[in-house]
Amino acid sequence: MRARDRPRGRALPGWAPPLLWATVILGASSIPDLKTHPEGIPIRDKLAHFGEYFVFGWLVARAYRPFGWEPGRHLVWTLLFGVFMGCVDEFYQGFVPGRQQDAFDLIANTLGVAAGWYFFREDRAVGEAHGPQGNP
Repeated sequence: MRARDRPRGRALPGWAPPLLWATVILGASSIPDLKTHPEGIPIRDKLAHFGEYFVFGWLVARAYRPFGWEPGRHLVWTLLFGVFMGCVDEFYQGFVPGRQQDAFDLIANTLGVAAGWYFFREDRAVGEAHGPQGNP
């Protein structure tokens, strides 16, 4: 069955985990004066953004799986949704006391989404190569 012929309702339950994770991300962004880089070490903040969005990218890639897209299209849509979420997150942080918008955070978010997509595809490829029982 082609992707466009599949019923749309079958893909909806797969969106609960990434939407729930998006609320976790926005919840963390709501914490005023969050100190993620004590003593002037901003790398921890960027790693936190990367990690949050790695999980988000993996979940979004998983949610798009029922569409049956080729890898390029799957990556583009995962990145579009992830970058959109990253932009919303950074925009929102601009209104939280003690937080600011940061283009480098958005870059870390985007790299995290791309890595999450990559590892989803790798996990899926390994699973398919080993069959349902984990045997090659």
